[in-house]
Amino acid sequence: MTLLLFAVVLAIIFAALVIFAVFFGRYYARHKGEYLTQEDKGAETALTPDDAVVNSTTGHQVQQRKEWFI
Repeated sequence: MTLLLFAVVLAIIFAALVIFAVFFGRYYARHKGEYLTQEDKGAETALTPDDAVVNSTTGHQVQQRKEWFI
């Protein structure tokens, strides 16, 4: 009887861990983050990246991102 109870408790814990892993995996796959692109003015209609650089009107302006650690 005690061995059966122990086996049931272990099975419940194992099932809970599997369910948690599935939910965590789905959450992690859906929340990959975002990134911002900084396109030049006049480059919206370019077909290739080279044409975008040649046809841009503002030039390549990339700002340094700051990281804040709390």
